[in-house]
Amino acid sequence: MSIQNKKTLAAYQKVAKNYLASTKLANETYKENAIRAEKVVHDFIKETFKTIPKGSKVLEVGSADGKLAKYIQKLGYEITASDIADDFLKEIRKNGLEPIKFNILNDEFDKQYSIIFCWRVFVHFTKRDSLKALKRSYDSLNNNGIFIFNVINRECKKVDNEWVDFPDVYHLGKDRYFNYYSKEDLDKIIAKTNFKIIDSHNIIAENGIKWLVYVLKKENKMEINKELKNYIENNVLPEYEKNEKGHDINHIKDVIDRSFELVKENNLDVNPDMVYTIAAYHDIGHHIDSKTHEIISADMMFKDEELKKFFNDSERMIIKEAIEDHRASAKEDPRSIYGRIVSSADRNNKVELCLKRTYTYGKKLNPEATDEELFLRAHDVLTKKFGEDGYAKFYFKDAKYEQFLKDIRKLLKDKDKFIKTQKEYIEDLKKKGEI
Repeated sequence: MSIQNKKTLAAYQKVAKNYLASTKLANETYKENAIRAEKVVHDFIKETFKTIPKGSKVLEVGSADGKLAKYIQKLGYEITASDIADDFLKEIRKNGLEPIKFNILNDEFDKQYSIIFCWRVFVHFTKRDSLKALKRSYDSLNNNGIFIFNVINRECKKVDNEWVDFPDVYHLGKDRYFNYYSKEDLDKIIAKTNFKIIDSHNIIAENGIKWLVYVLKKENKMEINKELKNYIENNVLPEYEKNEKGHDINHIKDVIDRSFELVKENNLDVNPDMVYTIAAYHDIGHHIDSKTHEIISADMMFKDEELKKFFNDSERMIIKEAIEDHRASAKEDPRSIYGRIVSSADRNNKVELCLKRTYTYGKKLNPEATDEELFLRAHDVLTKKFGEDGYAKFYFKDAKYEQFLKDIRKLLKDKDKFIKTQKEYIEDLKKKGEI
């Protein structure tokens, strides 16, 4: 932490009461301006936060009176307000929140967050302080988490930085350090981190000051939480031994792999832990009742108390709905991108796999059926699903699936050839002991 920041923090510790009083006086004196300014910030927060599920954890750094933190809480997020000055912490408590005393440059983050919000904080940072704050915050954000901050654009100032105490209603009786940035300055600093710039724009305050606002995102590396993966591999995947071969562990592993292939190929903005969990649970209840297995599987996932360690209630609900929506025969389209991913990944993309799964599943439904009856059933089922007017839907670009559709439709057009092909393939699998 720079000497400039240390002195500024010491100043705020001494004059926090003056700051609160000055802000209150300014808001009363220029009431209409204050209302407009507040609306601009509220609209920005509401629009920017909408990409993050409600219930997610948010840290506000430098909360001052806590009013923005209170607004974020009303939007449905789990907010942690923070500041360094004791009088600010007291004021935040008056607004019904329990803040933490926190210095983003020195203190350890207490948990992982989906959003870190720093409004009018970086204005007191040197370039070195700004880089340090960004790097420290990156590791405390969840995958796809966002970091928001703003600074005063140097375009409005004739100096790069200064020690100043404003002489008007914002007079505090103590100089504070202000650093002014250009967009070029910040782009260079951010380039030294792993953040991706999602948005940068100017907001002009009522007093004419131009604030440069940045929204950054933690790049999603599609790394699955190791503890979550270990739990699912040891406690969930073994349950698939109860399913018939068409919906066994091999199928689940294939859907997991396909899900991440789709995410990568289509550059999808998703939480890898949620993608993995949805694929891992989507058929777990198939052995209980194949006709309603999507509802059973979703319910089994939602009742799994262990998953509360990894997901908040909003995320668990999205996972539940995605599992419910995964079947190709569903009348409605999936309710989220996660449902579209698992639904697409669950579609076969290999003709041989279709031939095997329709046979083994048909045999399970009717053990007394002859092979000829099962082959006829398979042709009927696959035609309804993958034919020119089939009900199976695919929601993403995928070269493998497009080629599969061409191949399966070509085979389905000649029923006799289809039956001959499936018969030869099934007989070969029987000889190998694979069915």
